[in-house]
Amino acid sequence: MQRLTSEKIYTYTDYLTWQLDECVELLRGKILKMSPAPLRRHQKISTYLQGELYAYFKKQKCEISQVN
Repeated sequence: MQRLTSEKIYTYTDYLTWQLDECVELLRGKILKMSPAPLRRHQKISTYLQGELYAYFKKQKCEISQVN
């Protein structure tokens, strides 16, 4: 990744030629290091919270909306 720079715009064709040891993604031509996967504990807590929120809001007239 040292030979790649955040100032250059890359293409998908460039991306296909890279042989990197770390996970990266290409967004709008910019290369970004990918975050590691969440820990199992984080996933369990997140799933539990989602279940609780779903159960609560299912009984309400309002709904959860996604904020961008």
